[in-house]
Amino acid sequence: GKATTAPASATVTPQGLDAAGSIWEIENFAEKVEGDRATISSPTLPNLSMEFVRVDGKWKLPIASLVGKIDPAMVGTWEVPINPGRWIWEIAPNGTYEFHTEAPDGAQSHAGMIVSDDGVWTLNSIAGYSDQDGGTYLMQGPDTMAMTGKLGFGIWRRVKRATASSQ
Repeated sequence: GKATTAPASATVTPQGLDAAGSIWEIENFAEKVEGDRATISSPTLPNLSMEFVRVDGKWKLPIASLVGKIDPAMVGTWEVPINPGRWIWEIAPNGTYEFHTEAPDGAQSHAGMIVSDDGVWTLNSIAGYSDQDGGTYLMQGPDTMAMTGKLGFGIWRRVKRATASSQ
């Protein structure tokens, strides 16, 4: 039978499993097939799943399933004050994001995909500064988000909600 727990040498981080745990994880993905749709899910990272569609008897991976799932509470434009100036983080309903600084701090702009659910987030930039980050988040009301990541703890304040035209 298959192992039901990750090997002792595997290390789980917000970005995923290390190489020792990757093979174990792939072999233990949960499969759920309903007609012409299937979902595979990671046994260790609840945010990591992929949906497939059967077309002409072959399983296909729709491009839309590669974009991250996003907690709707995180969607919008957020800021963190940096004296002087601020950081701006725009998170779209489709799981894409853009980050830039309006402070003289040298932080580099980047854009990419973000996945967030149940208090855990992961970010991968694909344009601009190359970055991978992740951590935890807690909504403190509708427009305040407390987060941890590789830079530590921070409070983001929403300055604008996403509209239908920004999706």
